Amino acid sequence: IKNELNIKVGELIEVDSGKFVFLKPHKEEGLDERLNEVCKKVVELTNNYVLCVYKSSLVSSNEFMLTYDNLSQYVSRVADSSKMVHVECLTSANEVMNLINEDNKLLDEIKKYIWDNMETDVSLNSIASYLHYNPSYLSRLFKQKYDCNIKDFILNTKLKKGESLLVNTDLFVKEIAQKLGFDSISHFFRLFKNVYGVSPNEYRAKYQTK
Repeated sequence: IKNELNIKVGELIEVDSGKFVFLKPHKEEGLDERLNEVCKKVVELTNNYVLCVYKSSLVSSNEFMLTYDNLSQYVSRVADSSKMVHVECLTSANEVMNLINEDNKLLDEIKKYIWDNMETDVSLNSIASYLHYNPSYLSRLFKQKYDCNIKDFILNTKLKKGESLLVNTDLFVKEIAQKLGFDSISHFFRLFKNVYGVSPNEYRAKYQTK
């Protein structure tokens, strides 16, 4: 498809009732004017394997990903996810670097928000609402980069801050648990011991600066 039509393929998604090719918006002059021709050619090239071609208007990368997320969520509701086929986006090196830089900036903003809002009930949805992004897109991006979901990262970050407070302050453990947004001191105790192998009190006794 790329070679025959000189277009950049974004995602190929197979569903039971039809097939969809999602074409990444880009600044190719004249593509919009020949979109019907492109759709027909794609169907012809794939021997009717692809029955529908979707292309959005030119948008920024985050808006593009939001549009794609909405499309993929719709497809996942009407089709077996095992029948979804991923095709790497074929784009220029400069475009790839721009996307990577944007993603890294967004990931830094996610981590900063988590750290700055430790005392609240911080969650994927609250992060998405603050940054004005689709939650599933943020979740997928974070998982791809760190091989860890946002929920686990939030918990681990809270425990790291708890470790620092135990060593560097004289706050009661109950106060630390409340400061980190845990619903009970027993919850904090249990999670801390699971990660560090000792209770918060034992950790403080061992590592707090005299």
